[in-house]
Amino acid sequence: MDQIPKKIQRALRELAGRAYEIELGRALAELRGEFDRLQRGEVTAFDVAESIHRFHQGAARDLYLTYTHRHPKAAVAYAIQTGILDRTQIAPDLLKELSGALSMYEASESAQ
Repeated sequence: MDQIPKKIQRALRELAGRAYEIELGRALAELRGEFDRLQRGEVTAFDVAESIHRFHQGAARDLYLTYTHRHPKAAVAYAIQTGILDRTQIAPDLLKELSGALSMYEASESAQ
């Protein structure tokens, strides 16, 4: 991100944060189902604790790594390409900055 203007860097970090929150919310909604099952008596508290542990070691960790350790440009391009972020809601200057990363995801997708 050396040559990227600070305004663009900040916007990319904000978009990465928004995508992270959206995906984390979806993953937590799935975990909520385990609490609902506990309330209905379908599973034990130990089962829910195990689900929380798996969530923490799996989905939560994966999302954290995707959105905080990855270059924000790659994280945002991934979020756009997978539909987490709506491309039409992204400013044109950001899309221009993301064009190379988006092209890589599109090429990867078409190769499959």
